[in-house]
Amino acid sequence: MGKKQIGKKSKSQGSILSPKSLEQDIKRHIMLTLGNDYFAPKKSLYYKGLAYSVRDRLIERWLKTQRSYYDKITKRIYYLSLEFLPGRFLMNYIINMDIKDE
Repeated sequence: MGKKQIGKKSKSQGSILSPKSLEQDIKRHIMLTLGNDYFAPKKSLYYKGLAYSVRDRLIERWLKTQRSYYDKITKRIYYLSLEFLPGRFLMNYIINMDIKDE
């Protein structure tokens, strides 16, 4: 059975996930979330901007999943994890969301 694509649209930008939309999201987070100018070539700013952009996409998918669970009135198990997205797990999230090549 083929791999199912989950949501190819970004609600935050309203466009198909593409390298261009990802780049725009990163720049937007550098300016608006981090309060810096994206023209200053600091790797740490781009890394944090990327982390926030990936987080946005994860949250959109997570909310879609939550809505489907509430619609079906399913049982839920809650788990508290101490993972922090801008840490060592960022690359895992990028790979799992199929946006590594973007």
